[in-house]
Order: sequence, then structure tokens, then C-alpha cells
Amino acid sequence: MLKRVVALVLFAVLACGLAEAQDLRIVELNVKGNATLTKSKILSTVSARPGQTLDEQALSQDTENLAELDAVQFAYYNTEPVDGGVRLNFVVVEKMLISEISFFGNEKISDKTLADLVDFDKGDYLEKITLASALDSVRNKYTEKGYYFAEVKLGEEELEQGRVIFRIEEGPRVKVTGVRYEGNTVFTEKQLDSVVKFDSRILFLFKRDYNTKKIQKDIEAIEKEYRSAGYIDADCNAEPDLNEKLNKAEVVFYISEGRQCKVLDHSIKGVSYFDKDQIEKMLKVKKGQAYDSEAVKKTREDIRDKYLEKGFIEARIRAERNFTDNGDVRLVYDIDEGKRFRIGEVRITGNYQTHDKVVRRELDYEGFKPGRWYDGKEAKGNGKGQLEKDVKQATLAEDVFIKSVDGEKPGTKDAVVNITEGMTGMVMFGAGIDSSNGLVGQVIYEQRNFDIQDWPESLSEFFDGRSFKGAGQRLRISLEPGTEVNRYSIDFTDPYAWERPFSLNLGSSRYWRGRECYDEERTKGYIGLTRRYEDDWYLGIKVRAENVTVSDLDDDSPQEIYDVEGDTGLFGTKFTAKKKVTDDKYIPTEGYVFDASFEQVTGDYNFGVVSSSYTNYNTLKEDLAGRRTVFSTKIYGAAILGDAPPFEKFYAGGSGSLRGFDYRGVSPRGESTTTPGVYDDPIGSDWIAIGTAEITFPLASDRYNWLMFADAGMIDEGGPRTSIGTGIEILIPQWFGPVPMRFELAAPITKEGEDETEFFSFSMGRLF
Repeated sequence: MLKRVVALVLFAVLACGLAEAQDLRIVELNVKGNATLTKSKILSTVSARPGQTLDEQALSQDTENLAELDAVQFAYYNTEPVDGGVRLNFVVVEKMLISEISFFGNEKISDKTLADLVDFDKGDYLEKITLASALDSVRNKYTEKGYYFAEVKLGEEELEQGRVIFRIEEGPRVKVTGVRYEGNTVFTEKQLDSVVKFDSRILFLFKRDYNTKKIQKDIEAIEKEYRSAGYIDADCNAEPDLNEKLNKAEVVFYISEGRQCKVLDHSIKGVSYFDKDQIEKMLKVKKGQAYDSEAVKKTREDIRDKYLEKGFIEARIRAERNFTDNGDVRLVYDIDEGKRFRIGEVRITGNYQTHDKVVRRELDYEGFKPGRWYDGKEAKGNGKGQLEKDVKQATLAEDVFIKSVDGEKPGTKDAVVNITEGMTGMVMFGAGIDSSNGLVGQVIYEQRNFDIQDWPESLSEFFDGRSFKGAGQRLRISLEPGTEVNRYSIDFTDPYAWERPFSLNLGSSRYWRGRECYDEERTKGYIGLTRRYEDDWYLGIKVRAENVTVSDLDDDSPQEIYDVEGDTGLFGTKFTAKKKVTDDKYIPTEGYVFDASFEQVTGDYNFGVVSSSYTNYNTLKEDLAGRRTVFSTKIYGAAILGDAPPFEKFYAGGSGSLRGFDYRGVSPRGESTTTPGVYDDPIGSDWIAIGTAEITFPLASDRYNWLMFADAGMIDEGGPRTSIGTGIEILIPQWFGPVPMRFELAAPITKEGEDETEFFSFSMGRLF
């Protein structure tokens, strides 16, 4: 823009002379001032040519075109009289080339780190806008690192020579020692702490840098919470309260709360399909309560969802706010119901690899079919509807949007299911560690959109990953060598076998583990079938054939272990029933999971195993930032009917079982065969019962939780074992969902003399 203004001003100065020479012809074309630009480049940019008549508008455009060239600072033209007309000179003033980029005064941040922030190199043209951007980037880097007093300037004299010199005064690095608030009467410090995500320490150990950008986000979050509580004029700012050395500071949030806005009354208009009383009950802000903008917004969304799920997908809800002179408000909910629509056609797009049937069977299962009322709550069109989430999970897509478009038939809307396919297969290398299984390495091939019938037509198709893909089946091949456990397995699952809601699962595995007084090796094959029902019930049957080898016994092993030395063949048929109703697949905060099973085992032994568990999740409270405190309970019980070998019996202890006790640390003990009267090695219990109660408190961010828990358990020998403890949970994001990592401290309250205890336990997701 500046270049155009300069060019036009210069053109205006020459316009008067040009007016007198309107009929003059261009005899010669000349270029002046160019250093890096060639004459041919400049002349190819302009339209003027020898033999033409001087034209004011054409010359103006030519000058603008020259000024737009990257190398040109500004351009103008002039004329010189010659025989038969004029010589037309185009004059360009070129930008300076950058000859040097240097940093002076930076001791704490390296030249390389700062250079990576600069979006130009030596030899580029010197641009004011890129210089300003680079200056901001370097300043922001120092701000992020806690250099609150840092100053960054450019050497003006050096710029005139094409040298970009950053002169830096770093100052002290400021660490945050704490956070406090002034002016707050509505919210307590504890409540505000739940809003402010800028914590003074990292993992409770290391002090954070004073970061003005993060603090600004907290200022906005505090103001938002006040306005949600009716304090629509609330204002907040923050300053550091520094020590004498200027290297430590408290972050002080200064809050001006203002007056609370009250709702004088509310009214609803435009309702015809529902009773007005039904809508009235949905209002989250009632007469006499504080005006809460977030609650009003949520009310609008809830009312619209109520209409959307009935097929009113064009319904619009407005909340009109009429403020009085004293700052209170009258609310009017204005509802435009629109027409009601049925589903016309369902069109699927974007599924280049995934078969249509994988998508349609999920839609059909959820009742989203042509002729049904269009449920706009389940299919919101923004990827946040539950049906969109279900299809996304079934197809392992990156995104799924179900949008409505006008249908051909009156009263219908077609549904367009737009799928952005994601990564469904990979080879993963990883490792995991926990206190029960030790260190475990992993090499895994997994394809979660497998198609067993899609054989490759060529080797290139196979190696390019274009074969065996698209049917929504799952194949997992796993090699997991470890210090205490070795596992190797192959597993195949078809979640919709025979195009019906039956999940077919089959596979085989090989497992080795060193036990207390022997080595245990298992080789098995299995096949299972599970029927999914619309009311969240799952009923299944699974058959296994397994060989268990017990070897390398210690000399003093109990007789019960000697009795099973060698190979044991087992054949089991297991019946299962499960119901899962939770708000989140990975980290539930509401709902429950019920699981029950019975397995009849034959072969070298004949016995039955009955088991059941029930897990319940309840949200105790939700803080101002939406983080939830969750209380969960789990009850698990199982029993063996008949005579089972030790490796099929029950053992308690360890992470995920009875914390405070070692892995398999709670069990009946067998008598040593070499030292009578000594009972050291576990031989398993015929029944087990475990109960757990746990509270999860959110900490500084969504990824960290504090745990408090109590566990209790019983086996067929001794009395109840109990423990209490605390811990930290860290949620690690993964491509298939978050994986929790836990560090737990637990102390037994009651125990038996032979029980083995463990004060500290930890577990980590295996893939990272």
C-alpha cells in the first residue's frame, strides 16, 4: 500500500507536464535505478511500448505494477524530450538485501533458537513487516521463558546497511512463587484456583516461569466466570509482586467485581409442539436469580436439542435480554420451531477405503434410517452429536459430520455423512512398565479397519497398504518380550459378523512368566461370539483350548505345584453378560458397568468358574473450569466350582487389585516339601471378593488427577484385608484415546501374617 501511495504521489507531480504532452509519442524506453532487477524484467512488467502515445492512466498502472515487484521499494517515471517525441524513463528504487543476521546480548537463549524464530535469511529483501514480526517473535520467546524485563531492539544504523542486528537485554529470569487474588468477595481463592490453569509449580516440584501470555488467558477465564455469575461488568488484570532481586514473583490478580445483574422475570413465546410447562422446566436461570450468560446459553442449547431430536432441525431459539436502568435484565426466549422433517436419503462421502456398509450398519443400529424423524440432536452436523461420535469410533475416522440438505420429497431432509478417514493401521514400537509385570517391550502390527477378503492383486498393493482394508474388522499381531513376562499373540475381531450385530473374535497366544517357585507357560487358541443389543447389553460365548506347562520348580515347591508339573490340557466354554452405560468410553465420570460370566472347564481338570463385577461412577462436583471430582466404586467376586489347578485359581494384590499388597501377595500358601511347617509360596484361592472405593480430584490441568482410595478383599483363608492410599494419575493422550499412568502409595490396615505387602505401585499404558 505504501509503495502505491509513493508511486501515485510521484505520478501526480509529473501529471501537469504530461497533460501538455498528451499527443507526444514514446520514442525510447529506458530503465534507471535497477541493481538486481534486469531491464527485461522491468519492461516485461509495464505495458508502455515505443510508438505508443503517452497515456496517463496506463502509466499510472505501470508504476503500480512495478511497485508490486518483491525487489522494489517504490517506482516512478519521467520523460525527456527527443526528436519525434519523448524518452520514457521508468525509475525503480530497489529494496536492500539482507547481508547479515546477528544477535547480541543473548546469553540464556542460543543464536540457533532465536534464528529459527526469524522468518527470513541472508540474501532476502529487507521488509519492514517481516522485521516487525521477527522482533515480536524474539520478544515472545523471552516472555515465554520468564524474562519479564527483557528488551529486544534492532540496530537502526545497521539496518541502513542491510544488516539485521538484534540487540537484547535479557534481565533476570522471573520464577513464580505463588498466586493470590485481591478484590474477590464472590468467589473464594480455592474456587478461583480451579479456574486459573497457571500453576506456580510443574508437577509440584519445579517453579514455573512468569509467562504473561498464559497469565492473560487466566485473566480472561476469571472474567468469564464472573460474567457467568451475573457480574457482567467484572474486570481483572494481573501484575507480578517482585522480590528485591527481581527474580521471583507472586502473580497477583486484581479483580473489580462490579454489581451483580439479577433476572427480574422471563417469558417464553413461539411454543406450539411442546407444552410451555415442559420448556419452563428446562430454564436454568429463574426469576430472582443472578443472570448467568453461560446458563442462558446452555438453556438455549437444551431447548434446541429437544426440538432437534423430534425432527425440527431448523428450529431457532433466541434469548432476548432487556436491561433495566439499574442493570437488571428481563429475559425473553423466542422460539421459531420451523417445520418437522423425516430422513430422506442417506448419502456417504469421503470413505475412500472404508466400505459403505461399515457406516450404514452403525446408522441402522442407532435407528437413523430413511423414513424416520430426522434426529438433529444425534446428528448435529458439527461432529459433536452422539451418532457422529459412534460412526467415528466404528470407522476409526479422523472426523465425521452428518449434515442435512434439502430432500427431493416434501417434508424430508437428506443426510450427508461426510467422513475424513484417519489412521487405522500402524506398526508400533513401544514399552511399558508396572509394578506387577516389570518392563515389557512391544512390537505390534495393528489394523483397525481390516478386511480379510480384500486380498492384494499385486505386491505393490500389499506393501502400499491398499489391501486388507475397509471392512471395519480388526487384526492385531503382538510381540511383547519382557523381564518378567513374555507374550506373543494374534487376534482377529469382526464387530459385525455376517452383517449382523454379532462380534466374532478369534486368535491364539503364547505366554511365559516366572512365578514364585516355578515357570508357567501357556499356549492357547480361542473363538468367541458376542451379541450386541440396543439397550447396551452384550451377551456372549467364548471357547478356549489351552495347554499350560509348569516347569523349573524350586526344590521346596509345595506339593500342590508338584502335582501339576508338566503339561495340562484345558478346554473352557465361557458365557458372558455385560451392560455398559457410561458417559465416556475411556475416562467415565457418570454411569456404570456390570459384568457377569460363567465358564465350564474340562480336560485334565473339570471345574466351573463364576464371576461378576459392578463398577459405578458418580460426579461429586464440577469446578468452574468444568473439571470433575469423581467417586467410583467397584465390587468384584468370583468362585471356583470343583477342583482347579493352582494356575487357574485366584490371587489378590497389586495395582488394579488390592493395593498395598504385592502382586499375588494375598493367597493361601502351600507347605514346603523340604521344610515342613514353612508356608511361603502361594497356591491360589477357590474364591475371592474385592471392593474398591476411589475419589479422583482434578488438579492444575485436565491431565492430572489426585487419587484417594480404600480397598478391601477376602479369600478363602484368613480374615478381611484392607488398605488405604493416595496417588497421582496422569492422562497421556494417544491416537485411540487417553491412557492413564498411575503412581500409588498404599498402606495395609488389616492383613494376615503370610501376606506380602507393597507400599508403592505404579502402572503405565503400554503404548507411547
